[in-house]
Amino acid sequence: MIPRALVGFYLQKQSLITAIMRVVLSKRQVTSPISRAARQVQLILRALPLDAGCLVREGQEAGRIRRFINQRRWRRVPAWSVPLLMPLARLFWLLWCPIATTRLARRHCIAVFGPAWRRSVVNGWLYGRLPHMELTPAPFADAAVMRVGQLDDHHWALLWSELGSRSDHLLARDKLALSARIAALGARVPALLCEISSGAPVDVVGLPWVQASTLFIKPRNGSGAKGASSVERLTHPLYRVNGDEVVHCDALSERLTRVAMDDALLVQVFQRPAADSLDLSSETPIELRLTTARLPGGAPFVLACLMKVQPPGSHSSTTLTGALAVPVNPLTGLMHSGIFFHQPGQLYEAVPWNGAVIQGRTVPEYQQAADMVITASQALPDVPVIGWDVLITETGPVILEANTSLSWWLIHLWHALTGTPSPLLQIVIEWIQVREAECGTQQARRFPGGSSSGNAGHTSIP
Repeated sequence: MIPRALVGFYLQKQSLITAIMRVVLSKRQVTSPISRAARQVQLILRALPLDAGCLVREGQEAGRIRRFINQRRWRRVPAWSVPLLMPLARLFWLLWCPIATTRLARRHCIAVFGPAWRRSVVNGWLYGRLPHMELTPAPFADAAVMRVGQLDDHHWALLWSELGSRSDHLLARDKLALSARIAALGARVPALLCEISSGAPVDVVGLPWVQASTLFIKPRNGSGAKGASSVERLTHPLYRVNGDEVVHCDALSERLTRVAMDDALLVQVFQRPAADSLDLSSETPIELRLTTARLPGGAPFVLACLMKVQPPGSHSSTTLTGALAVPVNPLTGLMHSGIFFHQPGQLYEAVPWNGAVIQGRTVPEYQQAADMVITASQALPDVPVIGWDVLITETGPVILEANTSLSWWLIHLWHALTGTPSPLLQIVIEWIQVREAECGTQQARRFPGGSSSGNAGHTSIP
């Protein structure tokens, strides 16, 4: 346990450090060595722990996954540097874990050094688990299908990045390039009105308002709805953002210009909801996260479906920031009860804002949407698991984007609620076997951060 004085010192200086970092990082022209170093430090802290190492012996599947991740990640650096860099990376995590836990505990009004804080730090040290997985546990996280050893979503994100090919991952991140690829396969995608180049100033008045009174603007790359917003033109000079916030055109132009500093922006027509879903959400279409999976060399199939319903007055909330999440039977499109992740103890058989029934209802045009993502999966043949975001609009299903860094528990929410077994773990193991064979390591071998005997994947700090 690190001394309380260290955490106390950090908390006293946190506001000053944050202010300094904001000043440094606010300069979008990253030219000075200080600003570049600050960005690198920020990226490293966000990426910790850098590998899947742990101090406690794991079970067979979890251990094998950990060892595979470590093999793939540490082979990117010179072999002579691994004995130095690996302990250094683990040391950074040992120091940063209690600090990150303290920051999160303060945000959620959890007692620092209390039982939850101590459990989070210990599990972070022993298993490399992120603090939010302990302090804000996922709904139904104790279900058998949700747990593979002590792996959390950070470890799964590392695994997905190593299983799929780099070229397919890059294509999935580029929404414009992917839309062109899947449109050529017959999938429906939103029409592009214009693209704003990265670093270019944004003039809201000059956007293509002739085609629509409400536009949807999002970064070309990235995920998690970061930087995305709907913009509705009101009486000049006012605009409504995301269905509720009224903003002056100058302030909105400045806001979008800041977003465009990091990435190009895609401007599209705001999609309208299908008639059969207007009682659930009258302003925005319901959105499906259809997860496809495939065995190596096999055909893709729909493994899971989670529906997102926006509450009134909201256009771009995620399931983590206020939208209602509704698990859906991936075979039939039948809806289960809904859940708010910020209130995980309650299930909703109807939407709380108007009483429209959810439980037992079928997603409109579900089979068409499922067939479309299976077809679109041909564009990413070397990615084992893909999360497709699909809108059910007034003109039919439309694919927004593909996600390749997925949450294990979010994929299996319907399985956990219904007690349905999932084939995904076996699919993962078979992909690991393929990747090991490609690297000439079909038989498990000793590697820094892993073990080749007994419970494979036991890792320790050298």
